[in-house]
Amino acid sequence: MYAYREYLELENGARACTAFENVAGQAGEMAGSHWHDAYELLLVQQGRCVQRVGTASACLSPGALTVIRPGAVHSTRALGPCAIAVLQFTPEFSGVSLPSLMLDKPPMEPERLRCRFENLGAAAQAQDEAGRLILSGGVRELCGQILRMAPEGVGIPAPGRLFEQVARYLSAGGDMSLTGAAAHLGYAPEHLSRRFHQEAGMTFREYVDQLRLRRALKLMRSGRLNLTQLAAHLGYADANSFSRAFKRASGMSPGAYMRRRSRAEEPNPKEG
Repeated sequence: MYAYREYLELENGARACTAFENVAGQAGEMAGSHWHDAYELLLVQQGRCVQRVGTASACLSPGALTVIRPGAVHSTRALGPCAIAVLQFTPEFSGVSLPSLMLDKPPMEPERLRCRFENLGAAAQAQDEAGRLILSGGVRELCGQILRMAPEGVGIPAPGRLFEQVARYLSAGGDMSLTGAAAHLGYAPEHLSRRFHQEAGMTFREYVDQLRLRRALKLMRSGRLNLTQLAAHLGYADANSFSRAFKRASGMSPGAYMRRRSRAEEPNPKEG
């Protein structure tokens, strides 16, 4: 699974909530280091995995629940055959603020938690009025249960100071080059690069690629810019450099993404 599968599904369908299953047939990376603008809930259904969020990591077994806040860098590595239920929703959709958590043994019975994820997943796939109502109420109820389940002192530590500095600077439109960001923030480039990797679990370049991808997706939705114009607007040397970075971050070329988006926007002949 590409790390951005979930983000692209959210953006591509213009939905505030989506659900799917991440499955690995053998040990290995299930989702490399990435981050997104939505909350993400992960429920381990089968097998065991190592979940990393920021600098914290834990080995999780079936029934384990992970809550990941928007902007938190995270990754998942399977220790063998593994299946994880994934639920993503924007902060506005839930209307609550959740902490980042990794609960290997949540207080809620595993079967009840699994059923909640299955029901929400089915509602997310329905894409009708009944499904939207079930999804909206169900996500809010689950968030309330998570707040009750979360004991004090088990939250994942906040990101390091340097990571937060860099993230705020880049999100505000700062220079996306390592040397430019380091100069503005008062660090030597080598020091910023090393510390950023330690605190985020991903390189500065990977983080910038993913930030640029978000901006590219917003611009591509408008349909007013071609690849060359997109590349120039996002600070790439040329269209080929942009295409390589887009595929590196999303797992697909810009052209493939636009074709996929066009298919998703085609009217459904069964509707109306």
